Amino acid sequence: MGIVILSVAILSMLKIGGTQLFRAESTGLNRDTKLTPRIAQTAKALWAVYAGLTVLCAGAYWVGGMSLYDAVCHAMSTLSTGGFANYDASFGHFESAQLELIAIVFMLVGGMNFGLHFIA
Repeated sequence: MGIVILSVAILSMLKIGGTQLFRAESTGLNRDTKLTPRIAQTAKALWAVYAGLTVLCAGAYWVGGMSLYDAVCHAMSTLSTGGFANYDASFGHFESAQLELIAIVFMLVGGMNFGLHFIA
């Protein structure tokens, strides 16, 4: 989600326009199409999508056999595609094809445009 969306949300709360910054840094086929009427609402909506996907990913990891702490840590890393792990063996520590499949799905989802997730 990055610093740009966070900056846009903060600038909008301070009544400083963030539209040009958002348009300059946003990606996708229709950069000029607004998801919501206000940029602050768009930033909040995108963060809500990101938070919702993180909760879904953590839940999937937890159901797949991770502890709740491991599931939350790895969910935040999976959606941001950051590669963080809290074990030396990284994700291989769990030795689970099911968890690896969950990671693959959510890494693909995390690599997609969040505007598409919002529209869907």
